[in-house]
Amino acid sequence: MDSELARAAERGNMCSGREAKAAGLMAEYFAEPAFGGRPVVARLEGPVEEARPADMGTPGVANIRSVRWRGWIRPPLSGAYSFHANQSGVTITVAGQRLGESADGATGPHETVLLAAGRYHPITVEWAAISAPRGDGKPATLSLSWTAPHGARYVVPKTALYPPSDTVTDAVRPAATLTLPAPR
Repeated sequence: MDSELARAAERGNMCSGREAKAAGLMAEYFAEPAFGGRPVVARLEGPVEEARPADMGTPGVANIRSVRWRGWIRPPLSGAYSFHANQSGVTITVAGQRLGESADGATGPHETVLLAAGRYHPITVEWAAISAPRGDGKPATLSLSWTAPHGARYVVPKTALYPPSDTVTDAVRPAATLTLPAPR
């Protein structure tokens, strides 16, 4: 019984702002292009390195036409980051800044975004029209990478990705205001 309570507490703490644990981004797979209808599959994934969850054995999964990953990213270093997608038509939004849509599958967006180390920044990666399988019959895959401030480019690791949560926030909170009664 105690071990069950401990596991439940650990799962509950995974998404709290106080004890957030990297677990990947929430992936939502749609049977329609441009995220039409309800997701046919939703699961945590990290790192972003695929496009079709073929390993799930879920009916309708072979017909995935769009996918969205969302959550939080927590960089290890402060500075300018550039994000890249290896497929065309992918939109990446980080810290409220839309970095554009990748037009060249080899490089992805060129814009950079300034991120603070240790802070949670919202991230959304959208692939609105997944391409048909390649000539070899294998499905197209997506890989999300970043160029860190020190210049190295690599796949964004799972250790920097957190699921969406109402309790993990970097929102600027307004200062409290005090209303005094009018003088008599």
